[in-house]
Amino acid sequence: MTINKSKTYRDLFVAPYRRLIHYLGIGSLLALIGMPLGATDALLPYDAVYEVSRSGLTAQRRIHLRLDGETYVLVATTKLTGLLALTGRGPIIEESRFVLEKDRIRPLRYQLEDGSDNHTKDIQINFDWPSGKSHGYAKGKQWQFPLISGLLDPLTFQLAARRALMRGEGAPVLHVHEGDRIRRYDFIEEATQTIQVRQKPIDTIRYFVDRGSKRRLYCWLAPTLDYLLIRLEQRHHEKLKTLSILVNSSKM
Repeated sequence: MTINKSKTYRDLFVAPYRRLIHYLGIGSLLALIGMPLGATDALLPYDAVYEVSRSGLTAQRRIHLRLDGETYVLVATTKLTGLLALTGRGPIIEESRFVLEKDRIRPLRYQLEDGSDNHTKDIQINFDWPSGKSHGYAKGKQWQFPLISGLLDPLTFQLAARRALMRGEGAPVLHVHEGDRIRRYDFIEEATQTIQVRQKPIDTIRYFVDRGSKRRLYCWLAPTLDYLLIRLEQRHHEKLKTLSILVNSSKM
């Protein structure tokens, strides 16, 4: 006789939450940072907030940029919201440290803390530019890759794409270090659309971010707001899996 085990806390909350975080971060590159920036100017401190939903789960993703000496520190904190926030599940925290060199972003260190006891979900990447190699940890293993010019991490690539669009590059092509591999991202312009945000009409351009994956990523960027991300969708076989919407920004 087969006994059906009742679902545990991990089955009901932790596993789906981890999948949500995966789509917020490296897997689907959510929350292109909405901060004031110029193609040749220093970046300004900034905060932005997005609401994210996936398979009935909801979360809030807050982005913060600060300057520590000559090094920028970019932090993304994601927390469950609604009734699921009562589960006590810790936040997922991503942090990137980088510098600007000749108006280009050069990452120094990236890390993701899963917020659980399962450290195989954590990611660390150290960019050792003098040696030309990266050293890191992802998926429970140590990794090392040769560094290529212009290489970015899962947070800094988001800034680099916006700065490229502001410089007039219509179809940015970037290479991103994901921890366990380096992958190419192509931004492909598809259509224009006006979206209502806080009862304000915002003109946007929809881009398809081609990563060579079956999971398709679409983002709506506002050219008049320094290509601020307004909306993001992740689809699989045309079915909407993840939705991210801007709810607060100092740009508006």
